[in-house]
Amino acid sequence: MGKLTLLEEAESYISNLFLEANTSGLFYHDFNHTLSVVEAVTTIAEAINLPKKTTDILIISAWFHDVGYLYTRKEHEAMSINIVQSALRTSYKMLIDDIVICIAATKVGETPKNDLAALLKDADIAFGSAYNFLKTNNSYREELRISENKTFDDVTWREMSLNFLENVVFFSDYGKEHFAPLVKQNLENYKIL
Repeated sequence: MGKLTLLEEAESYISNLFLEANTSGLFYHDFNHTLSVVEAVTTIAEAINLPKKTTDILIISAWFHDVGYLYTRKEHEAMSINIVQSALRTSYKMLIDDIVICIAATKVGETPKNDLAALLKDADIAFGSAYNFLKTNNSYREELRISENKTFDDVTWREMSLNFLENVVFFSDYGKEHFAPLVKQNLENYKIL
């Protein structure tokens, strides 16, 4: 068997971290969420013809973007950045800065510093707002209940969910074209439930 590619190494590294960690409270920020974001950025990179090196940075960023949740809920992005810096320090130093910028952009309220970071942020937010909103919304509610001991009555949760959908912002042209219409549809559907 030959040597693993960089993307295979990233997948293996993150897969092993999820396998070894206690993920019982992660109903939304689980391995499937990470895998979904990886698949989304891979699709986006192909659709907009990103060069290989840029695609690799985007996919590695997606693999690592939420791994910090395995260890902390507060400032998990900073933990994710520390983990990727440690993992790539030896062989892939030249990629670290770009990956850090991408991961940092996924923090709530953060404006992406470049187009690549915007693509990751948009792919990440799409899985909380554009695809199967009811399922992801309920998963996130359960994660907050179990992991942070935060409970919300149905009226409050509905108001928070509507507010979230009404205020979703996409930063990339791809996100605005492909994800924003899905969020708009989810908002309309959620209003009539």
